[in-house]
Amino acid sequence: MHQFFLNEPLNDDALNAPLVLSRKEYQHLFVLRLRDGEQFVFADGCGREHVFEVVASDKNTITAKCIETRASENELACQLVLLQGLPKREKLEFIIQKAVELGAHDILPVMMARSNVRIDEKKSERKAERLHEISKSAASQSKRGIIPEVHGVQSFASALDAVSDADIKLIAYEDETNRGTLSALLPTLPQAKKIAILVGPEGGISDEEWQQAKAHGFQSVSLGKRILRTETAGLCLLSYLMLHLENA
Repeated sequence: MHQFFLNEPLNDDALNAPLVLSRKEYQHLFVLRLRDGEQFVFADGCGREHVFEVVASDKNTITAKCIETRASENELACQLVLLQGLPKREKLEFIIQKAVELGAHDILPVMMARSNVRIDEKKSERKAERLHEISKSAASQSKRGIIPEVHGVQSFASALDAVSDADIKLIAYEDETNRGTLSALLPTLPQAKKIAILVGPEGGISDEEWQQAKAHGFQSVSLGKRILRTETAGLCLLSYLMLHLENA
C-alpha cells in the first residue's frame, strides 16, 4: 500500500469527514491514478498512520475517507542520532537519504576542524528546505512513521551538548589504538532510549575533537580493519544498530 505524509496533521473532526485532495497539493497521488475503492496511507509525521479509501476522483481532486487510524510500527524504540561531520554537498544529501532509511531519528550536520566546506548564509534557508525534502521523501519511501529532523549546521561543541542525554555515545575514530568492539554493546542496547553516533568529515576527526568527545562520554568502536569513507562509516553503524535493536 502506498504511503505518503500529510502536509499537516488532521484532527479527529477532519478524519471523520470526507477528505478532498487537490492535484496542486498532492500531485504524487494523482500520478498513481488511484481508482474508487483503492487505499493508501497518510502518515502524520508524529507516529500515527491513517488508512484512506478513495470514494471519488476526477481530473483535479480525489475524495477519500479514513477507514483506520493506527500507530506506526516502523519506528525503533530507541532514538538514533547521527552527528555527521560536514562533508561536501552531494555526500551530505546521500547520507541523509540513507540514514533516514536506516532509522535515524535526527541528523545533525557538524562543522568540524577538517570540514572542507564553506557555509553560504544566503543559501542556507533554501538548503535547509532541500534537505528536509530529502528526509521527507526517504521517510515516505521507507514507510517511516516520522519525518526525521535534519538540523541546521552545528558547531562541534553545540553538537556534543545536543546529545548530552544520550544513553550510548559512539565515535568511529581511526587513530584510536584501543578500540572497542560493537558486539560488546549488545547487552546494553535493549535498555537504551537514545544513541548518538559521531562521524568525522572527509578529513577525519582531529585529536582535539577526539579528546572533547571523549570528555563528553563518547567511546570509540571499531568498524573493521578497513578505513571507511565518511559517507560509509555512519551508515555502517546505523545498519548494525538498527538490525540489533529490531531483533533485541
